[in-house]
Amino acid sequence: ERVIAKKFQENNLILPYSTIYQSAVAEDAGKRRAWGILQMSKKWDDATQRAQRVVSYVDIPVILEYNLSIWSKYIAHLDQLSSQIRSNFNPHKNLTIKDTNILKCYLSSEEDISKTDIADKEERLLRKTFTIQVQGYIPSPKFLLTNTGKITNLNTDFWI
Repeated sequence: ERVIAKKFQENNLILPYSTIYQSAVAEDAGKRRAWGILQMSKKWDDATQRAQRVVSYVDIPVILEYNLSIWSKYIAHLDQLSSQIRSNFNPHKNLTIKDTNILKCYLSSEEDISKTDIADKEERLLRKTFTIQVQGYIPSPKFLLTNTGKITNLNTDFWI
């Protein structure tokens, strides 16, 4: 939200404007499996033309929270943008990310934090904040096994 602070310094930001940030990450205990369970899978390697075995722990289920703020000078603009956000998340929004299934995003709350009672010389700035919950998984490290069972590669990619 430094961008909005810059608006008051330089007065060159065109509204309406939106900002988003991640506010929380919590483990989803309802989807959690017992720790220590190994998952075995196969991966095809085009270079060697062989299937390889991949071993990993189960992924960690999490609930991510994001705050989406909309900034505007006029209530009509704020209402139009709010209705578009509500209709996009009715009942949920699907996100497709590489190497995963579809992630579900839910609109969990909406808050109007505008200041409408300001002096005549001050510029009015309206703001509405939406809390979005994303249900996903943090991938566990994957180990690539050879025919002899030695670990040859450790993959620790992290994405959400």
